[in-house]
This record gives sequence, structure tokens and C-alpha cells, in this order.
Amino acid sequence: MECHERVGEPGVDLGGQGPGDDPEHRHADGPGDDGDDEGRPERDPDRAAAIANGSVNELNSLVAELSTSAAHRERVFLEGRLAVAKRDLDEASNQLAQFSSKNNTLDMQTEGKAMLDAAGTLAGQLIAAEAELAPVRRQNARENLDERRL
Repeated sequence: MECHERVGEPGVDLGGQGPGDDPEHRHADGPGDDGDDEGRPERDPDRAAAIANGSVNELNSLVAELSTSAAHRERVFLEGRLAVAKRDLDEASNQLAQFSSKNNTLDMQTEGKAMLDAAGTLAGQLIAAEAELAPVRRQNARENLDERRL
């Protein structure tokens, strides 16, 4: 064991330094002491553990508070940017609508919807035509087999 761990142990020679002689190990009730024992080693392991745990808890709460406030600031910033982007998009959309009506251009949304509707109609007609054609193909295939046999 080192000497500072054995301070105050009966029968241990500390080379002329007793528990009261070391300025690092003064007690709060000593003369001229202001009662501030910060920076001095703690002798009671339970109290030292409580102080350490308290410090850890305090640091954890500070980190949580800082993280929360940083996330809040980021959210406020992003919401502001989103509002600006939405306003810019609405303004651009209005300008495009005005230009389209003034210059008789096509409305892309309406044209796109009409094209999709037409494509769906054509696909339906193709399926119906193939369904009508299938029995004819089967009939022709049988007739061709009969001709080949002859």
C-alpha cells in the first residue's frame, strides 16, 4: 500500500506526517478552512461513490438537455426551410398556370392524366381483342392439322 492510503492507520509511521499535517488531507473543521473540500480525495468509499454517481447523473442530464435543445433548434430550422420551399413551389406553380393560360400551352397535369386514361383504355381494348381472337386461332390450328393429315 502507498502512504496516502494508510493515513490515520494506527501503528503506521508516515515519516512525521500525521493526518492533520498534510494540507491535502485537512478536515473541514480545521483552523482557516472554508469548508470547501473540492479537489481533495474522499476517504469514505460510499460517499465517494455517491459523489461520482451524482456527477455522472448531472452530466447525463446536461447532455440530454443539450441534445434536446440542439434537436429543437434543428427542427425549427428545418421547418422554416420547408415553409420557404413550399412558398417558392406555390409561387412557381401559380406563375406556370398564368403563363399556360396566357399562351395557350398544355396543362401538364391534365395532359398526363388524359394520357394515362387513354393508355388504360387501349390496354383494355387489346385484352378484349386477344380474348376474341383466341378461339379463332384454336379453330384455325385444328383445321391446319386436318389439312396436313390429308
